[in-house]
Amino acid sequence: MNSFFEPPVYITCSPERSGLPQRFINKCEIGAVPEHRPDLGPCWLWTSSVYLKYGRFWFQGRNVLAYKLAYELTVGSVPDGLVLDHLCRNEPCVNPGHLEPVTQRVNLLRGLGTSAAKRLIA
Repeated sequence: MNSFFEPPVYITCSPERSGLPQRFINKCEIGAVPEHRPDLGPCWLWTSSVYLKYGRFWFQGRNVLAYKLAYELTVGSVPDGLVLDHLCRNEPCVNPGHLEPVTQRVNLLRGLGTSAAKRLIA
């Protein structure tokens, strides 16, 4: 993690206690805890509309990314120039505690795996 970012606030509650709209919660189910990051707790798996591996949700007259909406409604806006990285490495997950704002480069390198990332950095 980059030192200039605050550590992510992990949401350890259930979707029902997250403050998200009930219509959104109805489209989630509790999944497994990521083996590589048991500290994160379980994924909240999106069970509704999906496009290119990511959940979509109709909200305030527009079709939005479900994981991004979950983050913005529970944590706050994604800072300019950053994207949300799934720490759990599970694209259908919408648990805001599994999301961390990072640069696009960091997101890409994390997704590639350690050996590929080392080759790109070198």
